[in-house]
Amino acid sequence: MGGSEQSHKMCHHLHEKFSDSVILFGSLDESLLYEILARLPSRNAIQLKLVCRRWHSLISSDYFITVYNHRRHDTSLPLIRDRDSPSYSLVLQLAHHTSLIRCGYTYSCARLYNHRMIDLSFLPCSQSSGNIMELNASCADLILCSYKRHPLSRTKFYYVCNILTTQWVALPPAFHFTDQAIGFLWVNVLAPCSLCHCNGSNQCVQNIRHKFMVVQIIAHENDLPLSEFEVHLFSSEDAQWRRLTVLSPRTLNVSRPNSYSRDFLGKSYDVLVPYKGMLHWLTSDCVVVYDPYDSPEGFSHLIDLPLESDFQYTCSSIAVCQDRLRVGLFCSAQGSYDIWELEDYEEEKWTLVHKICTRSLNLFPHHLFPDKYILYIHPDGNVFYKDGKNSSIQICNFQSGTINHVYELIDCESKELDLEHRSVLQISDQDWPTPVPLLLQNV
Repeated sequence: MGGSEQSHKMCHHLHEKFSDSVILFGSLDESLLYEILARLPSRNAIQLKLVCRRWHSLISSDYFITVYNHRRHDTSLPLIRDRDSPSYSLVLQLAHHTSLIRCGYTYSCARLYNHRMIDLSFLPCSQSSGNIMELNASCADLILCSYKRHPLSRTKFYYVCNILTTQWVALPPAFHFTDQAIGFLWVNVLAPCSLCHCNGSNQCVQNIRHKFMVVQIIAHENDLPLSEFEVHLFSSEDAQWRRLTVLSPRTLNVSRPNSYSRDFLGKSYDVLVPYKGMLHWLTSDCVVVYDPYDSPEGFSHLIDLPLESDFQYTCSSIAVCQDRLRVGLFCSAQGSYDIWELEDYEEEKWTLVHKICTRSLNLFPHHLFPDKYILYIHPDGNVFYKDGKNSSIQICNFQSGTINHVYELIDCESKELDLEHRSVLQISDQDWPTPVPLLLQNV
C-alpha cells in the first residue's frame, strides 16, 4: 500500500542512521523496548518500522499501540508530550494537479508551521498519472479522495487513506452526480484499556474495531424545495453502495450557490461535516443532522440558522472550531461575513463570534479584485488567500484587517489556481494514526 521506491530509500537511510542503535537495542528485553519506542512521537515510531524486521513486527502489533496510547492517557504515568506535533492540520489542494500541502495550524496565533508537500503516489491512481484527483472530505486523520479517468466521465473512484501511514482502501466505483453533498464518517468501537487499572472516568480506553461510512446526498438542479432526498451510502462493514430515499422533518431549500458564491467559498458548500458522531449539512436556512448508522432512513433533526429576515444570505460554510460547530454566512447587501457558533448544541443556541466587513478588506471574489484569490475562510475568523502577484499564501486577521503571516507554500511554476475545485480539509492528529479498515472483499 505504499510507494515502494520512496520506502526503499527511507529504509536505506534509516539503516545507516540507526545501525548502531539497532545493535545497542537488539539485546534489550522486549518489554523495555516497548517502553522506549512508545515514548516517541508517532511519526518517528512509524518511520522506525523500516529499521529492521523485529522493530517492524513490534511497532505494528496491537499490543504496542495499546502501550502507546496508554502512556498518553494514564495520568499516573509521567506526562509524554509530542513536541512539534500540532493538534490538527490543514490539507490544502489548490488545483486538481497541484501537489497537496499539509500544515500544522494553531488557533491562538493563526500560524501555519511544519508545512510540507504530500505525496499521494502510494495510491493506485496518483496525481502524476494525469488523472483528475480531488479531496472530498476528512474525519479524524483519514481522508476521502476520488478521481475520474476523464473530465466527462460520470464514474468516480473513491479512496479512504491515511497520509501518515500511507494505508489506503479502494471503494467500488460510484455513480457520479454533478450536484451532490458528500461526507465521510469514521467510528471507532472502544473498550477499556487492558493495561489500565484505574476505575470510572479515569480509565483510558483502546480501539478494538474501526468502521466508516461514505454518504452522498443528491441535490438535483431543479431548485425546488424538497422533503425527501436520494442518498447513496457506502459502509465498510458490507463493502457496497446502496441507494436510499431519506425523509426530512420539513421541506428544505437546497438551491445551489451562484457563481459569485462559488468563487467566494470554493467547494465548502458541498461538504457534510462530521461532528458528535453524525454528519451536518448546511442548507439555505438550517443545518441538517444525519446519522447514517442509527437513522439511515431519515434526517435526525434540523437546526435553524440565526438569519435576519430583512437580509438575504447568498452563501455559507460550515466547520468545526475548538470542538464546536460554526457556520459562516455571507450577506452581499451588508457586505459582511458573519461567523456564528453553536454554543449550546442541545438547545440550538447560536452566538455571533465574528462580524467582518468584507468591503474594508477587499475580500471579494477574484473577478472584482484580480490580485487576490480567497482560498479558505477559517471558522476562527481568519482568511487564507493567495496574492496574485507572487506564489505566497497569506493569512489575514479579519478583526484587525492586517496580514498576520506570509508563507511561500506554492510551487512558483503553479501560480494558476483552479478556484472551483480548491479544497481545504481539517485533519485532527491522533495520538496514534487511525488504521484504515479493510473491506470484506480485501480480507
